[in-house]
Amino acid sequence: MVKSITATICKNTLPPRYYSAIPGKDFNEDYYKHFYSQLNYNQMLYRIVLQRSTQKVLRWAQWSRVDLCLVNEMGLPSCQNISANIQVQLSCKLLTRRNDSFVEDARYQVDTQPLQDDEWGYDGQRLANTIGFDQSNRGGLQFRIRPSANDKLDPRSHNVYLYIFQSHAERDSLTASKVLPLVIGPLVINDHKDHSGFDPFSVPSMWSDVVSKNLAAQPAAAITSVNEGFWDQKQETNRSYRAYPFRCGQDERYILLEENWRSGMPGKIWDGALVITDIFAKRLAKDPSFLDNVHIMDLSAGLGCFGVAISFIYQILRRHNSVSRHGTPPSVTLTDLQEALPLIRRNYQLNMPPAKTLDQNNQQQQSLQAVSHPFVSITPLRWGMQCDSQKVTAWKPIDYIIASDVLYDPSKTSALLQTLIHLSSPGVTTVYLVYKKRALKREEEEAFFMGCRQYFDLSVMPEYPNETGLCRDESSVDGSTWLGCDIENTSTPHSIQATQFGVVVYLMKRR
Repeated sequence: MVKSITATICKNTLPPRYYSAIPGKDFNEDYYKHFYSQLNYNQMLYRIVLQRSTQKVLRWAQWSRVDLCLVNEMGLPSCQNISANIQVQLSCKLLTRRNDSFVEDARYQVDTQPLQDDEWGYDGQRLANTIGFDQSNRGGLQFRIRPSANDKLDPRSHNVYLYIFQSHAERDSLTASKVLPLVIGPLVINDHKDHSGFDPFSVPSMWSDVVSKNLAAQPAAAITSVNEGFWDQKQETNRSYRAYPFRCGQDERYILLEENWRSGMPGKIWDGALVITDIFAKRLAKDPSFLDNVHIMDLSAGLGCFGVAISFIYQILRRHNSVSRHGTPPSVTLTDLQEALPLIRRNYQLNMPPAKTLDQNNQQQQSLQAVSHPFVSITPLRWGMQCDSQKVTAWKPIDYIIASDVLYDPSKTSALLQTLIHLSSPGVTTVYLVYKKRALKREEEEAFFMGCRQYFDLSVMPEYPNETGLCRDESSVDGSTWLGCDIENTSTPHSIQATQFGVVVYLMKRR
């Protein structure tokens, strides 16, 4: 359900601009610092977001600039004393759509360098030798694309996505900040020039005076002029996504989920959704039949993170695992308010496009698609409205309800509880209530859970597998796969202290 709190946003086409320090006030400054620190409470995972639009059309060996910011799920930078210690090294690679999923595009290499001073930079932008963030919430990088050693240039225009992530060595460090990667795109590689005799280590003439042909050269000098039309606003983009890497056999695939922070609460992925999606995905990786013939519901789905990701993973695993093709695919229902549904549908279509029309020679493939594709429904649902709930449960009882990041507003807890009661069936339904303390007082939390105990048996998700095989792995980082870790590595060595994001998963079994 769309949450009532909305983010403060810019009304123009650019993403919101974030500030690296607490807004200064001449009076009662301590109050503002206390208020700001309260908003940062329990915020341990930071997201890379675009600080401003970036160039959409790319050309070979041409440096492009990406200005970035580090914020938490609230859209706020870290406190000033924490910002001074931030150092995040970033890497990049390209993703492209191939067949039924997004994969790394091995035809190209991405070179990166630290941001260079230019006339487009914000006043006070701190420049450093770090490709990423150095003692500031604001940073970025410059990148250029060139073909891999064994590949020739493709003169045709085609779309790619730039995947920006924390470098592996730094990400695996216990002391490093945990940073959620960012995907930008689609970007268009478009260069219709004559490439005969092209040297992939050279650069366009426009940059010849500032960039060395040697890749090991020092960063380029300041850029004071560009060719006319180079930075045309029509060639900019601020479309951004989160990527969930998923390994199937030898292939690593990516689920892309578009965010739209300007739409407020439902336009972003919250910490709880990251955690519960990772838990179910790791369970599916072990046994795809886990969700056979199950009706699972993503309540207040936001941008569709859980429902879209689980549907995609189930489909891919079923298609590549002959042992698990005998069961009936699950039914997945995603609900939210009417105004939030377009973004859910876009993310579903982005990752699970309609099956192509197949001729008689492809009947076997068509049959395989039919038995592996979950039945997905995207429908509006208002909390407290029993008529909406009855439409969802009319054709089949719900086995699992995923209620992630829904407990936040004391004025809506009664309607939320009513909705959970309306949707659940005694002895059948289990609710996975994913909760992170944000705004509720302790007495408000206790009042909600006291009401739940009248209808549900409550427990906390165990550290070890229960009868469903689902568990909260306390030895690993919350949502580790989102950070770029291998989904098959379900835990880290016990010597590594767990890093948690303040998310608790409650199991509520309907009596």
